[in-house]
Amino acid sequence: MANFKFGSRSVRMLVTCHPDLQLLMNESLKTCPVDMVILCGFRNELFQHNAFMDGRSQLDWPYSKHNKFPSNAVDVAPYNNGTPHIEWEDISKFNQILDHIQATADQLGIQIRLGRTFSFHDYPHVELMQ
Repeated sequence: MANFKFGSRSVRMLVTCHPDLQLLMNESLKTCPVDMVILCGFRNELFQHNAFMDGRSQLDWPYSKHNKFPSNAVDVAPYNNGTPHIEWEDISKFNQILDHIQATADQLGIQIRLGRTFSFHDYPHVELMQ
């Protein structure tokens, strides 16, 4: 079993999230078979509006679960051994991470919804059911 740790940027993103998401992500990483990176937690108005206008979000400010503080959503992706890009097409790695996050959430009693179940398949997205 690998012993992964979040990098400083991931930690900065994660601390903007609801404590349940922080617990979930930290516990998931301890036993996840694939290293992961936190892409985004809280999004301010400008960041959310730009994400919406660029097609990276289906919702404009303030309707995303990323727009509450602390954030009720987090975006995660496979960490690619130090390379600076995300392999977006490697859905199998996303699914490994998401399956593990869901199992960990079930163990912790945290109710979540995964973006991969959305009609537009938002694989990085994990949100609290609140």
